[in-house]
Amino acid sequence: MLVHLDIKNFALIEHLVLEPCSKLNILTGETGAGKTIILDALGLILGERASSSFIRTGCNKATVQGVFKPSFYKKKIITQLLDEWNLPKEDDDSLILTREISLNKSICKINDHVVTLSKFKVLGKQLVDMHGQHEHQSLLSTDKHLDLLDAFGGHTILSVRKEISNLYDKFENVQTELDNLVEDPKERARKLELLAYQKQEIEDANLTVKEEEELTDLRKKLINVERLREAVGYSYQRLYAGDDYQSSVIDSLGLILDKLSSVVDVDDNLNNINKQLENSMIQLEEISREVSDYLEAIDINPIELQEVEERLSIYNELKRKYGNSVVEINHYFNKITAELEYLERAEDKRSELQQKRDKIKRKIIELSEQLREMRYDSKERLEQLIQKHLSELAMGKIQFAVKIFELDEITTKGMDKLEFQISPNPGEPLKPLNKVASGGELSRIMLALKSVFSEIDNIGTMIFDEIDTGISGDAAQKVADKLKQLSDINQVLCVTHLPQVASKADKHLKLTKKELDGRTFTVLEELDENQKINEIAKIIDGDKPSETSIKHAKNMIFGSN
Repeated sequence: MLVHLDIKNFALIEHLVLEPCSKLNILTGETGAGKTIILDALGLILGERASSSFIRTGCNKATVQGVFKPSFYKKKIITQLLDEWNLPKEDDDSLILTREISLNKSICKINDHVVTLSKFKVLGKQLVDMHGQHEHQSLLSTDKHLDLLDAFGGHTILSVRKEISNLYDKFENVQTELDNLVEDPKERARKLELLAYQKQEIEDANLTVKEEEELTDLRKKLINVERLREAVGYSYQRLYAGDDYQSSVIDSLGLILDKLSSVVDVDDNLNNINKQLENSMIQLEEISREVSDYLEAIDINPIELQEVEERLSIYNELKRKYGNSVVEINHYFNKITAELEYLERAEDKRSELQQKRDKIKRKIIELSEQLREMRYDSKERLEQLIQKHLSELAMGKIQFAVKIFELDEITTKGMDKLEFQISPNPGEPLKPLNKVASGGELSRIMLALKSVFSEIDNIGTMIFDEIDTGISGDAAQKVADKLKQLSDINQVLCVTHLPQVASKADKHLKLTKKELDGRTFTVLEELDENQKINEIAKIIDGDKPSETSIKHAKNMIFGSN
């Protein structure tokens, strides 16, 4: 039950406090006064999405806070949720839901602890059943019909349906795997042949990063062999051999050593220089031998160069086909090896998946048949209850029926399609709601459904925003009686323009729009007995009600309660 609602800086509301009673609370007021604004604010603490446009002009933040006392039937569920979310409980078991909206963010709090919007939604479904102005239009959707019947069927039906839904997800996943397999045998054979050829080609090539580097270096050496021979030959000649015109470096150094050695005894300082020259001579002789060996090893071999070129061409060709480097080629090799293995066992995999899919499908069909039996049983009970409530809503001549169509295909909800049908007049055939029901009839059928579910769900608080749309006269009186009856079980908040409904109020709240210093404000006022009479008379007769209207209003109030 909603105990307290505090709204600040929300749309036209500067500050408003609503403290509804436990029975029938009626909200009336002129169009645009803010009745829907209050329900929008309430929706925010029940998990609806927020918008910065809700913030009152000139303010930085809007705040909505609601205090709830869960019904006896919902207290256990809510306690479990709070424990699961590690949230504290108030001493009196009340719940404080707070929503703060600023320009860039929205904050949700449960008992002063920040939570996600999804938690608000989960909790909201346990606290309030809200019926918006046009929700009765959802009755035109056959998907909604199936959901309503299953909800009426209770835990057993819903658990079977959930099991079917889980199995259907598995069924779809397996079917997707099957679809991803190559179905065409010719295409599979072609792909197998191509991948096998590519794999064999890479295997036969036996490529390595090290070999490619060595071959590249060798090729560079072979194609430059003449330059090498000329340069190394010249170096050897100048170092060691010399010629008719110029002695070698070693011969020249030998002459220098002879000259210095002859005068070492004259000046000891020359000893060090002489020794360095002797060491240099030894090094030059060693270098000359290495140069000579290198020169003898240089061999112009066209056949070797051709072999290197051919081997490197294999590297280049495979890089052109399968990757820009040996590393990438190896990655491609691993990829096609895995793909080959997959294709080679594809038939076995397909057979395995088909068996798995068919097994899941058989289980879904089995459960769907069980679900259908339960739906037929629930359908009869729902028809009887709806018919009872429709009779109480001045629709006794209308026949209501739930038509179940058995499907050949499995779905997440079983193998049934469902449709609510009515016969508006005796002797006329049953037809879908969207073909024959008027707005007023849809409103009353929705109210009948709400009445049925209120006895099952024990939600605690029910909110109706103009559930009486499209009705008048005796039908309006019956709707008023039904809302009053609902308030014996649940707290009811109802926005209405009908005097018949307003007259049933246990607490009558009026919203008015006022202007002060160029600003518009929405003001909430709880009406006393005389104010209530006057307000209902205004609904009947306009802003200046006649004595007759006032008398009529009194009769409606005191004759109905």
